[in-house]
Amino acid sequence: PPPRRAAIPGGRTLAVFFGIVLPVIALAVELGSGMASDFLDPAPTLAHALLIALVPLAHLLGLRALGSAASRPSLRFALRINSAALAVSLVYAAYFAPTTPFAVMGILFLGFGFLALSPLTSLIAGLCLRRALRQQAETRGERAPSVWPGFFAALLCLAALEAPAGLVTYGVRRLAEASSTRSEARTLGLLRTLAPLGGEEHLLRGAYDRFSPNLRQQSVDLLAGGRATEGDYQLAYYRVTGRAFNSVPAPRPAGLGFLRGRDENSDWSWDDGLGAQQVGRRLRHLSLSSSRLDGHVEAEAALGYVEWTLEFRNDHDFDQREARAVVQLPPGAVVSRLTLWVHGEEREAAWGGRAQVVEAYRSVVVVQRRDPVLVTSCGPDRVLVQCFPIEPRGGVMKVRLGLTTPLAPDGAGRAHLLLPRFIEQNFTTPATLAHQVWLEAATALRPGLPALVSAATPDARDALRGEIAAADFATASAVASVALPAAPAAAWTPALRDPSRIVTQTLRTEPPPSGSIALVVSGSADLANTAATLAELLASHAATPFDTIYVGGDQLAASPAGLDGPGQAAWLRARAFVGGQDDGPALAEALDALAARGGGTLVWLHGGQPVAWRDTAGLEQRLTRRAGLVRVLALPAVAAPHVLLEKIAATATPLATFPRLGALPADLARLRRELREGRLVPVREARPAEGFSPEGARVSDHLSRLQSRDEVYRLLATGSRSAPDDARRIALAAQIVTPVSGAVVLETQAQYDAAGLKPSDAQNSPAMPEPAAFALLMAASALGIVILRRPRRAAAV
Repeated sequence: PPPRRAAIPGGRTLAVFFGIVLPVIALAVELGSGMASDFLDPAPTLAHALLIALVPLAHLLGLRALGSAASRPSLRFALRINSAALAVSLVYAAYFAPTTPFAVMGILFLGFGFLALSPLTSLIAGLCLRRALRQQAETRGERAPSVWPGFFAALLCLAALEAPAGLVTYGVRRLAEASSTRSEARTLGLLRTLAPLGGEEHLLRGAYDRFSPNLRQQSVDLLAGGRATEGDYQLAYYRVTGRAFNSVPAPRPAGLGFLRGRDENSDWSWDDGLGAQQVGRRLRHLSLSSSRLDGHVEAEAALGYVEWTLEFRNDHDFDQREARAVVQLPPGAVVSRLTLWVHGEEREAAWGGRAQVVEAYRSVVVVQRRDPVLVTSCGPDRVLVQCFPIEPRGGVMKVRLGLTTPLAPDGAGRAHLLLPRFIEQNFTTPATLAHQVWLEAATALRPGLPALVSAATPDARDALRGEIAAADFATASAVASVALPAAPAAAWTPALRDPSRIVTQTLRTEPPPSGSIALVVSGSADLANTAATLAELLASHAATPFDTIYVGGDQLAASPAGLDGPGQAAWLRARAFVGGQDDGPALAEALDALAARGGGTLVWLHGGQPVAWRDTAGLEQRLTRRAGLVRVLALPAVAAPHVLLEKIAATATPLATFPRLGALPADLARLRRELREGRLVPVREARPAEGFSPEGARVSDHLSRLQSRDEVYRLLATGSRSAPDDARRIALAAQIVTPVSGAVVLETQAQYDAAGLKPSDAQNSPAMPEPAAFALLMAASALGIVILRRPRRAAAV
């Protein structure tokens, strides 16, 4: 007689519902909504989803194999695939074990919770089916296949899927705990090998999600030997990729969710950097929605004034956001105005000491959660901009930065205007965003970018306008240039808030640096193309301005003494530029070598270094003790945050930033020429107004702001105890942002009174000149030229 069909414990209907229907519904809901991604992330990849889908498929095949007409191969195959399904169900039942009591309570009292129980019910259904399948095989006189081969095969598949994340976690922990250079190098090699295999994505997600890892990630951490911190992941991401973790968009929510997609505007990613003096993580729902730059150029003083109006938008469903960004200013520039729109009304900033404005901002942001904006210095020619709160559901916050900036001479009779740009931000700049630019001058303006074209003005001033794409705006190219006046190029203006003083400026040629010149090149991956360009320049000239070249890679390297240009080029090409490196050891070595030779100039060709994992006390000590011996000239090859720049700026070491005017080869050639022939620099002085004879053209009071900036940095470089207080008084009188001063806009007068601050009057703040005011300024400049050129009567004998 034909074999009888074995009975399923609990019934065939329950097996169909709990073993097939419920798992299919649970998988479909997770793929469509990603509702369990934040808690468990059960299906982070398609391979995970396929393994989960194996469970109801195995149960379906098992039910079909229980039929009397089922063949022997189909029965044996059903038993084997049942073994794999048991392993998958057991692992996910263990994952969901912490939620099982809540799911049972939800079913009993609220009527829902079956989806969270689906792994456990699938496991029970699979065990019942296996018992029935074994009975079916025994009635046919067959021997059922062992459960263990399929069981362990499925476990190995799951382990293989989690292996990259586990190895990355293991590597991150080992890198943070490395006690020797050798173990550190081995760990870095492992992480860099895993990067193209999905390791980079695991590092980036760890840099964001360590504050609330899901249960699946916690189990991976346990198998890897322990949990790594969020800071460990951020450091590892930089050392592996050479980029800061917040230089790329924030990772999308965990899980696939590809059927319907998750509601990405309502995720629960908190901003743990609110009110802090650092940019922190990227916020996925915060973006720059508008950018406008209006500027005017004064060729007589080789300076310009630019107002940058920014609008930030928050598309989160319920959470307020704070926009934070580090802005790279043109070399020598200073923030001289800050405005916030509150309920459609412009509010000017209050100026105070750095600690005072920071404390005022934090008290309002963290406690009152009202409307402030803050600007403080965070390194040479860099400021940190913070504004809060940007309301959810499309809320917009509008701010304006006023920048007083010197023009950058190129040594060929022209001076160039550079624009500010973001080098670190916690918001997204859409690729489709265009920065609206409008520049004006009394003299002819030459565009530096093809996007800028001539524009008509009511008073016949020369003007350029255009839309600069986000990608072009992020570069360091000059946007416009003017012809410098013929020598002697001089300008003057009354000092701000001190009618007894006159500020003068003269353009002079500074002689080339004396003594030895050392070059430090960062060994990070983002400097690989820069090093190749530098090598081409060195190879094309036998004479080299550099006595020694240092490359701070995984191993510090210094070029042999006595090499000519081609020799240094060959040596440089042999160096490896990988990952993210620490420039500290190379800088310290170069400082020691220059000090041993009696002093000199250190040219630092750098990219970005967002973190320092070695002790920098020795470097800071060298910089402080040898401030009078070594001059540091920083050349940013890549616009990115650099923690060592901030530390150098906090010392008394003279540091200047070499302006980037265009393509890197041209800038490197200009650097080489200036190191050998000297460069044109402005010399600004404040002198008594009594007895002053006008020399050159009278210009706007922006010249006085630049002179105040020079005086602040000169005082701070002395290192005296009274220098910070004296520098602060000068900065506050000129209303500029410096290392000892800042600007903050608050919402109410009561907030200003509580912080001991007084908001600035709009009439005392710099602004774009109106046509009439501009005409008066030009008339005054012409009068000064007439007075200067008027022949003087001979004195009586």
